[in-house]
Amino acid sequence: MFSTRLLIVSAILGAVATSASAWDKHFSKGINHYTHTAGGLTVTLSCDPERLMLSSGGTIHIMRGTDYDIGDVTFSNDAGQTLTLETEYGLFALDERSTTNEAQWAEFVEMVEGGTLSAITIAEKQVKFRPAAQQTDCL
Repeated sequence: MFSTRLLIVSAILGAVATSASAWDKHFSKGINHYTHTAGGLTVTLSCDPERLMLSSGGTIHIMRGTDYDIGDVTFSNDAGQTLTLETEYGLFALDERSTTNEAQWAEFVEMVEGGTLSAITIAEKQVKFRPAAQQTDCL
């Protein structure tokens, strides 16, 4: 009986440990910020659909610890698809003048909203990154 209870508790704890964790959401000065930290990386998606504070309408900010000068960042999803963003000091800003940029923005937001992000690669080092799905106002 004791071993059966132990197995059940272990199974429950294992399921909790492998589940995706939520994005932290906060609202400031008309901008929704969605932040997730895992494996020493912090990703913040900031959306300003009315363009009141961010003229671009949105940004993606990636930090590795306290290092924000990280170069290109590749996001992977569950289906094995990848999205590489060129960042400047860890920042990628939506730019309506660039159709490539808009497509990358939409693809990243879809990964966030679909909960399909699985890893981030920076300088050939891959980190598991699996946040839960998060509805946004970014598209």
